[in-house]
Amino acid sequence: MKLLYAKSMWGAEKMPLRAFLSRVKDSGFDATDVNPSILDITPQESTALHKEFGLKCVCYIGLSGATVSEQLADLDKWFPVALAYQPLHINFHAGRDIFSFEDNLVIFRRIYELGQKHHIDVTHETHRARPLFSTFEAVKYIQSMPELWLNADFSHWMVVHESNLRDQPEAMELAIQHSRYIHARVGYEEGPQITDPRAPEWKDHVDNHIDLWQRIVTANRKAKRGHLVITPEFGPPPYLHTLPYTRQPVADLWEICTAMMQILKERLK
Repeated sequence: MKLLYAKSMWGAEKMPLRAFLSRVKDSGFDATDVNPSILDITPQESTALHKEFGLKCVCYIGLSGATVSEQLADLDKWFPVALAYQPLHINFHAGRDIFSFEDNLVIFRRIYELGQKHHIDVTHETHRARPLFSTFEAVKYIQSMPELWLNADFSHWMVVHESNLRDQPEAMELAIQHSRYIHARVGYEEGPQITDPRAPEWKDHVDNHIDLWQRIVTANRKAKRGHLVITPEFGPPPYLHTLPYTRQPVADLWEICTAMMQILKERLK
């Protein structure tokens, strides 16, 4: 199984796509994680540019809407667009933590049906404000829908539970077995993003995340999957800490994303 490392456009949205892809390639990434709704370029133009730079892509769809019907309408709008980008898979923010369990399942099942129809994997991000915002909610959805696949962004669960998650081995094992994508951002008990994964004060948190990610790699390799995409998805301010008064970032966003990739290339087996 091949590990593919992707660079998110989060924090680089103002860069022209050609310039972004050139820097992605020069930084050693294999792919991008792109949100079609923010691009002022056609899927065909994006696909041609990705091929020019020898890069793959993952598409992100964040469904908006205050009701199930509104989110399903948004899904119908953006799913065909995402397909036109010829992505490795499509990653979703879908549903809401304030929707009922049954309503979120309606959305999840519709997304799964579209993935099956078009022969493309779909993943759902373990993110605050969405249905999978906690370990116990994720367990309920997976038990009701075993075909649900996750984008493991465990940094959010650490905030929700104010925990390094070592106290929830059963829930984490289930989530790991259902993870087909990784957002490799390191979180901690009080926030979804540490300042810099190279800083020694964060070593235990980095090691803990890498242990969890290694288990996902091992599970996907055992399942004989051809590839697994990992995106070191550190984000811009306010995710990225800033200095008081000046609001200057305490680290360079692109640099720490690239550094996280290099750490993972050295440590993941």
